[in-house]
Amino acid sequence: MAQQVYVLRALVQVAQNSDTEHLHWWWAMILVGAMMITSVTQSVAQHHCLKIGQRVGMKLRATVAMAVFDKVFSFCLCVHSLTH
Repeated sequence: MAQQVYVLRALVQVAQNSDTEHLHWWWAMILVGAMMITSVTQSVAQHHCLKIGQRVGMKLRATVAMAVFDKVFSFCLCVHSLTH
């Protein structure tokens, strides 16, 4: 996100200095390309972090569920062995 701010600031400076003899269209195109690359990179990174978070959450939930199931199962075995 911070890179986009610097790129946008440079793009605004290029647009404000719109002298036709000093306007470097290729510099503006590089800045627009840099903005696109940084936004795509940010989107991919967010998606990747979301997937990692979901995976860790699923493993944590499965671990807790198995621990609870194991405790309930051992408690039920203990109760059945005491009643017979």
